[in-house]
Amino acid sequence: ILTLAVFTSLLRAPMRMNREIESSARPVTPKSAINNEWEGTIIVEATINEHGQLIHYIILQSTGHLSLDKTFINAIKSNYEFKPKRVLGKNQPGKIKLSHTFTLD
Repeated sequence: ILTLAVFTSLLRAPMRMNREIESSARPVTPKSAINNEWEGTIIVEATINEHGQLIHYIILQSTGHLSLDKTFINAIKSNYEFKPKRVLGKNQPGKIKLSHTFTLD
């Protein structure tokens, strides 16, 4: 049974309906990609647990170059921090789409 006081406190609980990127660092284009003039966009669907940790990823769109894809995946694993979705005061696991375009500019 939900009392009025508990219900009211739940309504006031902070809600973050989407996962957020707390911090990130731009991946460095590998020298081999620069030498071969490789460019491309990668799109990744990342699964984030209730603690904001990456637990799984799927490449939805590859750059077409394995070294570029690996560079972005490694950047996500080592340089990204996430805030999990928050509903009724509790962190929830969820998914977020991340993308990066490697260019020679």
